[in-house]
This record gives sequence, C-alpha cells and structure tokens, in this order.
Amino acid sequence: MNELQYGAETKLPKLRILLYNGDASLMPLESVTKEKYVKAEIGIHSGSGGLELSPAEFKGRGYGSWIPPKKSYRIKFENKQTFLGMPASRHWCLIAGVWNNKDGSLLKSDSAYTLTRTVLKNIEYATRTQPVEVYVNNLYHGVYTLSEKIRVEKNKVNIVSEHNVLDTGYLLNYVWAGHTYRTPPIAKFQARGLKQAPQGIKGCVSKAVYFVIKSPDAGDIGVKRGAYQSGFAEQVKFIQAETQKLADALVALDYEKLNKIANIPSFVDNLIIQELYKNYDYGAGGCYLYKKPCPPDGDGKFHAGPPWDFDWTVNDYYTDWFVTAGAGNPNPFATYPYAMLGFKADVIKRWKVVSPSVKAFIKKFFNYYLDNPDYPYAFGRNFVRWDNKSQAQAAKDWRSDTTYLRDWLLYRAKWLDRQWR
Repeated sequence: MNELQYGAETKLPKLRILLYNGDASLMPLESVTKEKYVKAEIGIHSGSGGLELSPAEFKGRGYGSWIPPKKSYRIKFENKQTFLGMPASRHWCLIAGVWNNKDGSLLKSDSAYTLTRTVLKNIEYATRTQPVEVYVNNLYHGVYTLSEKIRVEKNKVNIVSEHNVLDTGYLLNYVWAGHTYRTPPIAKFQARGLKQAPQGIKGCVSKAVYFVIKSPDAGDIGVKRGAYQSGFAEQVKFIQAETQKLADALVALDYEKLNKIANIPSFVDNLIIQELYKNYDYGAGGCYLYKKPCPPDGDGKFHAGPPWDFDWTVNDYYTDWFVTAGAGNPNPFATYPYAMLGFKADVIKRWKVVSPSVKAFIKKFFNYYLDNPDYPYAFGRNFVRWDNKSQAQAAKDWRSDTTYLRDWLLYRAKWLDRQWR
C-alpha cells in the first residue's frame, strides 16, 4: 500500500480509505462531491497491529478549501469509531491544510485547537485533532488533519438539545449568507441591527449577521424534505428571540446586560485565540456559539465556541490589531464586546494570566515535531505528492515553514504582551 515515488512510509498514523461505486467497484476520488455521500470502508493503522476497515460514508466539505486539488472531506461511519485516543463518534473531518494562506507546516489548525484545550479552558470544548497520512484506494494522498466534527455530543458540545422543547440547548453557527445555500430556510435567521462591527470601527459593516441552527437539527425532522414541523418552527422563534437579546446587548455596547445573558469568560478566551492567530476569516463562517437551557440543565447563557477554521491565519506581520479592530472579515462577537471597557479589561486581565502558558505551549508543541527527525520526512512527503518537490527539499521546506509558524506565534504573543498590559 505504498507509493514509493513519494518515499517510504513513515511513523505517522495512516488512515486507509476505500471508496465504492454502486456495483462495489472502486470509485475514483475525483468522483467525490460535496453534495452526496458515497459508500466507503475506512480504518486507521497506527502501529504494528492489523488494520480493521469499518463501513462508512464519505463526501467533500468546505468552501474555499474545496477549490484546490488537495481537498477536504467528511466521514460518517455506520457505528461510532474511536481514533488515536479521541472519543468515539460517527462523524469526522479530514482537513487538507496548505492552500489557504499556505500552511506549509500542516499544523496550524492542530496547534490552535490543542492550545485552546490546553490553556484557554474557559472554552468548554475545542475539537480534538491528529495529523495522519491518508491513503485512498491504496494510493498515498498526503498528510491531513483528522478532526472531530463539531456536534452536540457528550464529549463535544455537551448540552441538552431536544426537539419540540423551547428551553433546550441550541448550537448556532454564524456565517455569511453565501455559506447558507444548503441550509433549510426554516433553520436560519438574522438578528435585527447586528452588523459585523460597530459603526466607526474599521472593517465591512454593511453585511448583516446570519445564524444557522446546527442543533436541534432541522434535517432530523424532515424539514429538508419539505415536511413542516410546527414544533421546530416554535423553537426557531424562541432561539431567534434569545439571540436578539444578545444582539441588542452587543449593539448597545452594554457590558452589564451582556454579562447577564452571555458567559463572558468563554467570549474572552475565544477572542484571545482568534487574535493570537490573527484570524482573517473569523467573520466568514468559522464562528460557533451555543445557548444552554436554563437551570437545572444549564446556566441559560450563550457560550462562545468551539473555535473553528484557522486556515486564513498567521497573516503578514505579527503586529497590528486584527480581529478586535474589525479587519479582514469582521466578527461581531469580537468587535462589539471589545468596544466595551469592561470586556476589554477582562481580556487584558485574562491575557496576563495565560500569556506565560501560551508561550510555553507554543514552544513545546512545535519543538515536539521539529526535534523528532522522523517528522520533517513524514510531513515532507505531502509536498512531494502535491508540489512535485524532491524529498530532501520538501523536508527542508517543512522544517523552515514550521519554524516560521512557531516563531511568528511567539512574536505575536510577545506583541500582545505589550498591548494588553
């Protein structure tokens, strides 16, 4: 199952994927689309043990990341599977990396999510990830980030989220309108008066904010098939009204009101991870938040997270405000709160606490890969496959790009030290 022109196999875990046509013949990967799942068998090999393939479905994913030749994908197993110590789930993602802002390390997303879980623990959940080598139909396809899919589950967004119950948990995704084309109209709404950033703050403030209800899932009750469910419609009205209260507090720049309906520490930590990585795309669709039910099942507040989509990050110089200044694709859950003196004070106080741990994490995370002689070769194979580089050049470039990412984040953290003092 090797392709020796890309070099010998490495010690990275290997995800094996077989794709099938209706007649059980192998389907070329090029035939896979974002619109329809195809049948597959998938398994992971991470040591000397045997490989067990499990029945699954497989399709493409992403927006901008679907454009380049190396694409990202979604996996849905028939039964829950556990990979590399991550909790069992039916739902997984394969993140291609590289293309958006040229992540030559293939570690940006992995580092951001792991840093969040390790240091910024006011965010209750961040996706677990693992770099893997991917083989499709027995052919080497490069290094991907195997990632959990953001969902309401016990080991992910752990909230009670039920159909036909108004005061239940709701998982929301804030996205551009163009990213909602496959969402049932009943499952998306806007918040009146909420723009991407307050007036007077740099950035595009003309676009309204759209929210997509990810859980409870409209697809589970047949809305995608045209069946109208009055219970779900009432739930939409309820969460839209609750979200409007959040929007009103943001637009009014009312910190006290925001504190009553939102979990401030989670929004603070979410802003920190976005600003640390200088996330250009934070306002385009990589923003999740969820509302917990009222006691006893929750605190009744909105929580920020899980963080998602760190493709367009580590942009340009490590200086200059970005997320909080409304640059790039502004996000109202950063621009509005940061304009509140109380919230900004919370950010500064929190950064002073976590800054040493952030810098220590960055060094430890990247040095683990840089100091192991196997990894430059393992990650370099990806660029032999996709960029037609020699193995020696690919390994050298990966080391250079990974060192740059580590040092950029350290410089950025030190710059934030000077700003948030």
